[in-house]
Amino acid sequence: LQVLLPGETAAPGTVSGKTGTASAVTAGAIVGVTVNAVDANWNIVTTVTHTVRLTATDANATLPVDTALVNGTRTLSVTLRTAAATTTITATDRDAAPLTTATGSLAVNAGTATKLQVLLPGETAAPGTANGKTGTPTDTTAGSAVSVAVNAVDDWWNVASAATPTVTVTTTDSNAVRPSPNSIALVAGTATFSVTFRTAEYHTVTTTQTAGSPTVTAATSAIIH
Repeated sequence: LQVLLPGETAAPGTVSGKTGTASAVTAGAIVGVTVNAVDANWNIVTTVTHTVRLTATDANATLPVDTALVNGTRTLSVTLRTAAATTTITATDRDAAPLTTATGSLAVNAGTATKLQVLLPGETAAPGTANGKTGTPTDTTAGSAVSVAVNAVDDWWNVASAATPTVTVTTTDSNAVRPSPNSIALVAGTATFSVTFRTAEYHTVTTTQTAGSPTVTAATSAIIH
């Protein structure tokens, strides 16, 4: 099999069988992946109608169902959601006499920041997922400093490193000690600060943009003290 990604062109008869470099895409974009059945010299064998399966190293990708080649080729759509320097797409032959597996790789970049993300102790960022994080905030004791991370993220919760918004922090604990000054500029799309809660109850932490660009939606997370 042969995998061609956007930016790559088939070059039958050559050593590698293709030319060009796979183009980087933005998280959430639909990528056209061409799968060819080829001979030893990378010529398409038009009589092959094997069924192929695509997989990706992006665990959050939307992948097509197993699909049969037509005249030895097929172009399938993949949606990649997790930003990564290298994401690999693999084509596997599902026929009883399978052809050799093929791979292709490309970069997936974060999109433009659209919202903020708040991570409290016990929560871990999970870019590319529907909620953007996993875990549950860890309960702490009143008077203890809590480390809070805030990220500027794209639609799929990838940190947008080009974003430079300035945010303020509010909490439902009127006695909490917040950052001073309460104006935090994100660097490379992220910042970490401390909040000390003093009232024992269920509290939320909210970050709201006050300056900078692009415009991002406020975010909240909750913790019990």
